[in-house]
Amino acid sequence: VTAVIELPSLEAAENLTRECGFGRCGVVLVGDGSGSGVDKPAGWACLLYDRRRSALEFYEGGCDKAGIGYAELAAYLVPLTRLTNGKSRGLLTVGLVTDATYVVGTFQRETAPDRNVPLWAFYRNLRSLGVVVTPAHRERNTDVCQVLVDVRSKACRRRFVDAGSPDEVAPCPNDSPTAAAGSSP
Repeated sequence: VTAVIELPSLEAAENLTRECGFGRCGVVLVGDGSGSGVDKPAGWACLLYDRRRSALEFYEGGCDKAGIGYAELAAYLVPLTRLTNGKSRGLLTVGLVTDATYVVGTFQRETAPDRNVPLWAFYRNLRSLGVVVTPAHRERNTDVCQVLVDVRSKACRRRFVDAGSPDEVAPCPNDSPTAAAGSSP
């Protein structure tokens, strides 16, 4: 089952980019996570704005057991993996928009945190691939891009809550990126 998700306009994404001071970034990611404890379901969502191609893509996911910190960080995992495919492609500047100070701190820290170390290590490795990530904290739901990822991260988590057992969980509605008008295939 594939849900149709209405993505924000390229203009809205560009406005957010400029408001965050990401005018020189080739890609901007707007993400959010939803969760309530390490032994409870979590969901996440991310809007990727590729300014180089004037394209928007959307990603979401979830799992039956993860903390909110993990969910907030996991929102960016698939989009960043897709951008690099594990290979250096030259310098790529990425602006990262989040409402979680934990995410900003994770991207700025030089030493491993007390938790979510594998995700931190993945993000640290991006530098060796030429990806420079600059995080920006924004208050929750201050623009349409943030509202989208907030609503969808909660919806993904809800699917796991409603299913009860991991064996009964249906996949999130979008198991592949959705491209908006004006994007290239």
